[in-house]
This record gives sequence, structure tokens and C-alpha cells, in this order.
Amino acid sequence: MTPHRCAMPDCCNDATGIFCADHYFSLPAKDARWLVRLQIMIARSDDAELKGHLREQLHGYTQQAVRTLTAQTEVRETLIERHLGIRDRDRPRVSVAAPVANASGNSATLAGHGFSAHETAHSNLDGELR
Repeated sequence: MTPHRCAMPDCCNDATGIFCADHYFSLPAKDARWLVRLQIMIARSDDAELKGHLREQLHGYTQQAVRTLTAQTEVRETLIERHLGIRDRDRPRVSVAAPVANASGNSATLAGHGFSAHETAHSNLDGELR
């Protein structure tokens, strides 16, 4: 078989089948078997009409496999984010360097670490005040 790109949209790996090895082995076994089975049936078929039908079937199974792999990736990323305590992407984020008013009403940066905006602006790269 001629090497070409993997069927996953964001994958740039070469594949000899429909998917690269990483994505192929990430598929549920049932889906992988159907993809291989349809490829074999297309290769063995002599009837042009049957080949066309099987190619349509293969295209449908390939798109379903892409959706399955995409869903698996999203679930895996969500679980990793939860495990690491990373917030959801949609939540608003507070900038660390933005001035914040502390309890005494003074402007502070770094979320109340005691550095004023003036001190932070005049510090050198080592963090020492000039």
C-alpha cells in the first residue's frame, strides 16, 4: 500500500491503511475489524457497483471512527484536566499581573503577595527592587 496521511483531521503521521498506527490501535477492536473487513471486501470484489457501495460503506465507517477517536480524545483531556486540577477552558481567568485591590484598599499585584504596582514596575529581572 502507498503511504498517505492519517484520516484524523489534525494528524500528520503517515498511514498505510486508513489511520496511522497510533490512531488505529486507539480504535475499539470492533470498529477496527469493520474497517479492515471492508477494505478486504473492496480489494476482492470484481463488481464495480458492489465496489462503489462498499466504498460508501467504508467512508461512513471511517467518519464514525474519526468521531469515536475525537470523542475519546476529548474525554481523555477532560479527565487529565480534572486530575491535574486545571480549570475548564470556558471559565474566565484572572490575570496574575493585573492590579488587584487588597483588604486595606491598596493596589497590589500577584494576587495579594504584598508588592505594589509601583514596586513591581521598578524591579529588575531578578526580582529585587531598584
